[in-house]
Amino acid sequence: MLEAFGVPALVKTITWDVIAWNRAAACVLTDYGQLPYSQRNVLRRLFLDPQVREMQADWQTVARLVVNAFRADVARQGNRQKRRA
Repeated sequence: MLEAFGVPALVKTITWDVIAWNRAAACVLTDYGQLPYSQRNVLRRLFLDPQVREMQADWQTVARLVVNAFRADVARQGNRQKRRA
């Protein structure tokens, strides 16, 4: 299904571990299949991998946007859990 998208696409867990990706994502972002499972986390790669950091023209802005998106995902997940209870 991911290959049907004409753009890079990822499936990630609530903690942003990447569990699926398409070829476009492998070409443009990272080929997660070449990484051990322990290194398939978007946040860890952004903050701990110097190469990923160097690839960003404005790393601070990218980091801020990614952290805000992560917080929004966690907040949405929390709201889902509350509705189920």
